[in-house]
Amino acid sequence: MNAPLRFVLCRPQDDRNVSAALDALRATGAGELVLVDPGARVRDRSCSAPAVRVFESLGDALAGSDIAVALTRRRGSRRKSVVFSLDEIIALLSVRRGHAERAASFVFGNEPAGLSVEELSRCNVAVSIPAAPDFPSLNLSHAVALVAWTVATADGARTRRAGPPVLLADIDRALCEIVAALRARGYRVQEGPQGMRTFLRDVLARFGPDEDELEYFARLFVAARG
Repeated sequence: MNAPLRFVLCRPQDDRNVSAALDALRATGAGELVLVDPGARVRDRSCSAPAVRVFESLGDALAGSDIAVALTRRRGSRRKSVVFSLDEIIALLSVRRGHAERAASFVFGNEPAGLSVEELSRCNVAVSIPAAPDFPSLNLSHAVALVAWTVATADGARTRRAGPPVLLADIDRALCEIVAALRARGYRVQEGPQGMRTFLRDVLARFGPDEDELEYFARLFVAARG
């Protein structure tokens, strides 16, 4: 897999987990470590490592990404309706890679609580790692290591079309027009405009359109508005 991958840890509290996650990424060469709003102990002991990038918000950490993959075992109405296996996501990413200016992000929750509903809403795809029913959650660093090893041992990148996939920010801009066009035509969903936007954002991010494809897709809705 040629393009960069980010391993994003949201609100990590234990510097030992951060250090172990960094070691796993160094050993496998799978990607870079990114911390979002880390706890005080992590700030003191881990954030000075040159290979670690730190952001105050998940939105800032995902800038430059074309897809965000959430690691979660939880299901529910306020979480993703479809949860993929890790192998399925690696296969999905393999056909999108090959453009060094684009980064896919794996997003992990913190040790006590995992990802919040708001953090999960910023991701486009959910992945669950199988575990025993009586011990369903992996340690944070173990989850990072497992994903890193799976990425590092996956088959080489497959061929994709010439244009790089658009960024999540580009999708958000296009969705402003698309959702406005749908509402102008009287189309409504129970979840409201934000639910409509989240659904379309996730689908588009999984598909990975290039700039021309996204523009054409948006024009279809604008033209239908009349």
